[in-house]
Amino acid sequence: MFVLGATQWLHGAPRNEHNPEISVVEKFQEIGGAGKRNSQNVVSPLVKQATAYALYLTPPEPPAPRKTPRPNIHKQSLRRSVGTTPKFRLLSTTYYRSSPEKSLALVSEPGKGDHWIRKGERLGHCVVESVEKGAIVYRDGNRSRKMKITVKKTVQLAQVKPNVSTSSRIAKPNLRLLNAPKSREVE
Repeated sequence: MFVLGATQWLHGAPRNEHNPEISVVEKFQEIGGAGKRNSQNVVSPLVKQATAYALYLTPPEPPAPRKTPRPNIHKQSLRRSVGTTPKFRLLSTTYYRSSPEKSLALVSEPGKGDHWIRKGERLGHCVVESVEKGAIVYRDGNRSRKMKITVKKTVQLAQVKPNVSTSSRIAKPNLRLLNAPKSREVE
């Protein structure tokens, strides 16, 4: 290796085949070495790392979310269509005109059976607002509703039929009134 380096030093370095007149110094200046300033601002690596660390410690605020316009949906029509039916039945009420807070209502709830409730108690997802004569007012979400006592028609229970044979139904009884013979008077 030493011999190879010495021979090149004595004979000189081979010239560039593409442009033999350009020296190494000229190439260095052409590329942007010392003496020439680029139009771009050069930032040292230490400054780059310092700004990256500063961004890590205090990150910028995230961009505000874009508000997409929502189509106009009438909330009233939506609420009307989502109406729920109560899952209880009003059977009876006791109404105290002088003190309505003592009024009670007998309701039938599935799973709980028949029980008495007062103003302010919950019936499933509904809250009783007041107990009136023959009705209750309850709040279902934001709407107040009124439920009257539901009276179902009584169903006639099955009755036992008298056991009458068909022959007696068809045949008419032959009844005659027979007078008893006059008895003689015994003296």
